Amino acid sequence: MNIDFLLKSIRVRCGIAVGRLSGIGEDFILKIRVAALVFGLAGGAGLFAAGGGRADDIPFFATRDVPDYRASMVIRETWGEVKTFTRTVLHHRGWTKVEEVKTPVTTVAYGNYFDNPFLLWIAKSEDDEDFATAIVEKASPQEARDTGVVRIAAGEVCRWWELIEKAAVKDQLHPPWRTCVSRDGIEIATSQPFGEMTAMDGTNLVRLERGPVAESDVRPPKRIFEPAFWLKPRRDYPERPADRVDFDVRMKTADGQTYIRLLRHYPWRLEDRRGPDGAVQFKVWNELEDQGMAVSTIDDLHRFEARRSPRASSYPYTAFDKTFERVDMKLPASSHRGEKCTWFDLKPDILRPAVKNVIRAECVTPDGIPLKLIGRDSSGAIETFAAVEAKRRSVDFGEMIPPRELIDPSLWGFTVGD
Repeated sequence: MNIDFLLKSIRVRCGIAVGRLSGIGEDFILKIRVAALVFGLAGGAGLFAAGGGRADDIPFFATRDVPDYRASMVIRETWGEVKTFTRTVLHHRGWTKVEEVKTPVTTVAYGNYFDNPFLLWIAKSEDDEDFATAIVEKASPQEARDTGVVRIAAGEVCRWWELIEKAAVKDQLHPPWRTCVSRDGIEIATSQPFGEMTAMDGTNLVRLERGPVAESDVRPPKRIFEPAFWLKPRRDYPERPADRVDFDVRMKTADGQTYIRLLRHYPWRLEDRRGPDGAVQFKVWNELEDQGMAVSTIDDLHRFEARRSPRASSYPYTAFDKTFERVDMKLPASSHRGEKCTWFDLKPDILRPAVKNVIRAECVTPDGIPLKLIGRDSSGAIETFAAVEAKRRSVDFGEMIPPRELIDPSLWGFTVGD
């Protein structure tokens, strides 16, 4: 499969995201945002995008007074060869649902241009029986300017607006995105005349129906926020290896301001990081699949992500555990709380081989219990954690479920449907 096509059709916004959507048939590396921030200890050496949703995820609205409508559009892309895809837009009282089919991937975006700062984006490949990826993140702020240019598209008169999306990098701007809006506020066409796309790229209206749209038609399905959907085991798993004992570990920094709780219920892992300002970085994931859920409530990394796909055979890590290899650091034997542990450098693939400094290191017992941890927080500062409590015990899978207060759809501005 053409990687350039994937870069445009699958907007997995994870800074530099490495993974696989089941059914696509080819492993891939998606480099969506170069400007990214280290997610911190709760995310291992993962990266979360510093920016938010793109200008074209949901339609632009110049005014709140827009009627309900259904629009069928065609997407035209000219990367190497001309390709066309379908885009369907439903609008009801400010809420929109946008579905794009770019075979083999279907993506659906939900949002409210004025009343919700978050966008919900879900995706599946043609071989997936249901959605395999979900991301909720803040939309990037935009500056809109009426150009005064008028055109006629599919029998509709519209005026071109220019949207400038503020980039993640300070004092830099993304190339402008243009949208043509009808007299009653409906987006009729879009284009990006330079930068990422050529002047011929964009969307054009095929059919427009003004009329009532049911509220249920623009609500995301409730399963998107349910752990039972994302964390359902995909298969029977082998017996637990000797170095994968179940555990319950609580750590804190030397100043006692930041805490981390670590759990294992093989093959599941959980990390729950709580900062002094109340910010949370939480993730639960399957060590044998590209499957799990993660939430960050840090202001510039406010994000929800969930996946449920097989683990790619050619990559030894997933979206939730990006450790490419565990390297014995050959340090003198260490001990903590009366137990010996060995220091391992957890090397993320995105930094290999150019950067050799340690991003995250753990001192681990022979049966796999972390007792000490060194890593970077979301600002890049070094943090050191040590266990204040470490137990070998049977951990119930119910203990791995994300707290409801982190994943309730209303906290992300959404009302869900069936």
